[in-house]
Amino acid sequence: MGFNIKLDTFKKKFFLLDWDDNILVMPTKITLDKVVKNKLVKVDVDSNQFRRIRSKIGSTYMVRSDSFTKFVNPTQFKEDVLYSIKHNNFGPVYNKFVTALVNGHDFAIITARGHSPKIIKDGIKLIITNNLTPKQKKDITINLNGETITKYLNRQKYYTVSSKEFIKEFKLDSTTQNPENGKKLAIIDYVENVVKLYGKKFKNISIGFSDDDLGNIKVVEDIIRTVLKIKFPNIHFVIYDTSNPKKIKKIRIYMA
Repeated sequence: MGFNIKLDTFKKKFFLLDWDDNILVMPTKITLDKVVKNKLVKVDVDSNQFRRIRSKIGSTYMVRSDSFTKFVNPTQFKEDVLYSIKHNNFGPVYNKFVTALVNGHDFAIITARGHSPKIIKDGIKLIITNNLTPKQKKDITINLNGETITKYLNRQKYYTVSSKEFIKEFKLDSTTQNPENGKKLAIIDYVENVVKLYGKKFKNISIGFSDDDLGNIKVVEDIIRTVLKIKFPNIHFVIYDTSNPKKIKKIRIYMA
């Protein structure tokens, strides 16, 4: 289940991972107004529930001014990461993400959250500190060949597509209700940077993307097939659809 591809056939491996319901199943709530008998009733939903009802926003459900407050609060994020770890609320690619960390592979987090990139990075530090075994921590140090964990994490990319930082960098208005567009821009940016930094150094490059939202999966698959695979035909792209945690779908993308 998960990243079953034989990664040892590639000389350089990269991972682009969604956070919520993919790495961790977080208890963070989104506050909405629901239309019930012509009245608006305040309801709280988690990210998994929001994914299922997002198409009903504007009809059955209404966005409030405070709908995504908890998705930008740094203290809330820390608390929710620790809660998920304590209660073993791990997503379908959590173990593979830990394996990537332990082996010092490069990765990017692409999430609809509105936190600053630093907050997501701090969340990964919490995972390393609070849930990795002593052996795993030792192996990270060995596999980083003298590089500190802090420097390693600083080298990675954290695309928080609803954050002020992301919106400013990519000159957007807002992506809070349309994360697909932000994730599309993020994956293009990441792949282009990978090629720029490593394209000449490594003959074989593998890039795996995982997400639990079918809307995001569709957008990413389309942009890979119509743009990235044509522009970078030698990169091996694999998409992991984790919308059903018990049955992860793997989509390999070859030349168009």
